[in-house]
Amino acid sequence: MMLSHFEAVLGDMRAALSLSERARSLDPISAATIMNRGRVLSWARLHAEAEYHYRRALELSPDIASGWTQLAWALHYQGKTAEAAAATRNEMRNGYRLYCESAFQHLQGDKKASDRSLQELIALGENWGCQIATVHAVRGEHDDAFRWLERSFELHDAGLSVAPVTPQLDPLHADPRWMAFLRSIGLRRA
Repeated sequence: MMLSHFEAVLGDMRAALSLSERARSLDPISAATIMNRGRVLSWARLHAEAEYHYRRALELSPDIASGWTQLAWALHYQGKTAEAAAATRNEMRNGYRLYCESAFQHLQGDKKASDRSLQELIALGENWGCQIATVHAVRGEHDDAFRWLERSFELHDAGLSVAPVTPQLDPLHADPRWMAFLRSIGLRRA
């Protein structure tokens, strides 16, 4: 299952998709394995297929870590705004819920609500650094996004391991600091 993550991050999405499907077929009732398949599909920008797998994982384990958040993003990328907001409200972990709320509120033009949710997320602590960076990326606040990515690296945040394939960080890809950051943390060769 984890090999699919490594392949995706290293740039072989075809291998990542194949490995995640193989893991799912070997363990078809594991919520974690099905969730992993959804993540890899999201990283490949196959959001409708990812939605199916996230829903299946949530059927098997309604409180799976970040399950509702992942589903919310898959719905968002398909233009299903109301469904994405509803999925976000189901997220039981405050950090994941606030991260999604702040990003979606910004995307819907409610800056004040987005600011409030982001401040609540920041108040939860630096261990939410990757999510905080992601909100800043979605909001177009590149300086703050990079500052939080750097802090996440200092704190050894495991979420950074999938930064190269995370769709929400796409707004940073055109910034010259993006590739330099990935190289500095060892996710791209010089």
